[in-house]
Amino acid sequence: MTKKTAIALKTESHQDSTIVITATIDANLVAKHKNDSMLHLGHDLTIKGFRRGKAPLNVLKEHLDPQKVTNHTLEHIFPEIIKEVFKQHQLKIIGNPTLTAVTTPDQAPWTVTLSFPLLPEFEIKGYQDKLKKAFKDLETKTKKDASSKTKSDDKTQTPKDPQSEKLTALLDTLLKEIELTVPESLITQEVNQSLVRLYDHTQALGITVDQYLKSLGKTAEQIKQDYHQAATENLKIEFILDRIATDLDIAVNDDEITDMINASGDQQAKDQLNHPEQRAYVKGIIKKRKTIDTLLNL
Repeated sequence: MTKKTAIALKTESHQDSTIVITATIDANLVAKHKNDSMLHLGHDLTIKGFRRGKAPLNVLKEHLDPQKVTNHTLEHIFPEIIKEVFKQHQLKIIGNPTLTAVTTPDQAPWTVTLSFPLLPEFEIKGYQDKLKKAFKDLETKTKKDASSKTKSDDKTQTPKDPQSEKLTALLDTLLKEIELTVPESLITQEVNQSLVRLYDHTQALGITVDQYLKSLGKTAEQIKQDYHQAATENLKIEFILDRIATDLDIAVNDDEITDMINASGDQQAKDQLNHPEQRAYVKGIIKKRKTIDTLLNL
């Protein structure tokens, strides 16, 4: 006889670098976590006739906010769902899941639907030849522009930075030639962070967001669209450069990480950057820079 699993998973969809999974949680497991949640929430609760935190479950149920109990129960169930997802699926999950639906009936299994962002799958074949062509086209255009400027003797134009133009050509070419789909949840997270920064910026200026947008001649919807496009392109570039770094065997050693950290003049900043998570972040910066430098020298 097959043993019934406490958490059953069903894949609702799997596309666009996102997988949506519905988890059905057995009523017995729900009841266990619900009881644990009530005991936890009732620990500091004083109820007439009982010592503080000593009321039985049937009494706690009558005095606790049902929504708080449900939320606390879900907080305990989520990690078990995530663990089960990793156990049953070989997925390259690259971010936090998004809760899209939940049902929490009494005396019955609960269902939780989560959307997981996945590492995009894409091809980078031929990227070096495409970049070389883009650089060649840029060189031809630069020479043509220089010739035209000499003939017109126009000295009012600001000289363009060749390296900056080459970097722009590099990024534009990668975005144009390499197709991939970024998980929408990651884009949304980036957009929300940009909106928070916008709010903080306007607060520092002593004006409202509406006043700031009016000065830019943009609506709230337009600025969200701008942030969405920027986030999409930035994330695409991050994924593409990371894949190219692997293709080119770009490596970063501990000495390089330490040297970059030591370049910071602030001792407090050095101490913070020497934590494992921050060192990994610094490693990513160096890896990206080395990858770009390698591509610029094709």
